Amino acid sequence: MSKTMHSQRDIGLDISRIVAFISVACVHFFLNTGFYQQPVVGIQMYLMVLLRTMFMVCVPMFILLTGYLMSNRNIDTTPKALGAFYRHQFPIWLSYVLATTLIILYRTVILHEPFTIAGTMQNILGFSQYSWYVNMYLGFSLLIPFINLIWKGISSKNGAKVLLLILFVLTALPSVLNTFDFQTPGALGQPWLAVSNMKIVPDWWTSIYPITYFFIGAYLKKYVNIKSLRTGWLMLLFILSVILFTANNIWRSYSKPFVWGIWQDWGSLQNMINAVLLFLILNSFCYPKGFQLGKRFLSYISSLTFSAYLCSWITDNFLYSRFCEDVPVMARLQYFPIMVGLTLVGSLVLAAVIQFAVKVLTSIKIPYRW
Repeated sequence: MSKTMHSQRDIGLDISRIVAFISVACVHFFLNTGFYQQPVVGIQMYLMVLLRTMFMVCVPMFILLTGYLMSNRNIDTTPKALGAFYRHQFPIWLSYVLATTLIILYRTVILHEPFTIAGTMQNILGFSQYSWYVNMYLGFSLLIPFINLIWKGISSKNGAKVLLLILFVLTALPSVLNTFDFQTPGALGQPWLAVSNMKIVPDWWTSIYPITYFFIGAYLKKYVNIKSLRTGWLMLLFILSVILFTANNIWRSYSKPFVWGIWQDWGSLQNMINAVLLFLILNSFCYPKGFQLGKRFLSYISSLTFSAYLCSWITDNFLYSRFCEDVPVMARLQYFPIMVGLTLVGSLVLAAVIQFAVKVLTSIKIPYRW
């Protein structure tokens, strides 16, 4: 990449992607250290709930970034234009196949699991390990040219606001209103006693939350001058938001193992607010202009995050299996930065190997017709 391209590159977007990736590793710390089996009682558990609440922005930010970057692209829906767009996505899917193949090799050589061709294909096509996001993004990327047609067909800012409002009602509002148990005695004031929650609003469409985040990113790109926003106020709002939602999450799981409910799922109101605020913070900041070497480094790390996310299953399995044998559950939080740091470094190294292999394979010219 040339110096001119680096100088024009928006460093805030690279940092946003890197922060989202770091957040993935942080959330996986709780997944791999027994957090979900411990009752939510005591300062240490409250702190862990706070950290989990803050880092759950990872998936929302990745999708929001997709909307911010892709919504202004003019993609014709002719077969030739669609073919060109989908071919451009090929390195992503090749990265997935190579990363999954590396995971299968690890499971075979290090974990001594039996290897079969059928099992390998099932693993790749079944989107195992941490690949549920890829499963979602595969279909989402196929729809992007047509989602963009919807966005470009909305001619006014008010029309865009109405679309976002409708998507909010369909995907996020249930995470606020469908979280109460009106039948179990005392459950309204003590939600940890809840057995089931009553549906107040329809929740069938909650699973289309990626489209909501995509259009939020598109709206920010088109209608919001992010650089004009005051970073300090955004940071204050983010801190208050995290504290408020942490208190709610503690309250709902108090004295019980942490409950992953709809109020803090990926498409929930709390993750939507936190992700948007963090994205605005990272992109409202004015980064130094003469930061060329740093821009190149951040751009490179940003390009590795997709493969690193997939490969982090290997580093997580290798590190946490040993860590959890030696460190008691309630003493693990103090190792949080060390374990997350080791996971990040290890997965980025593996991702660099994957990216090199992708560049070699995609440089091979194969004649085709569309």
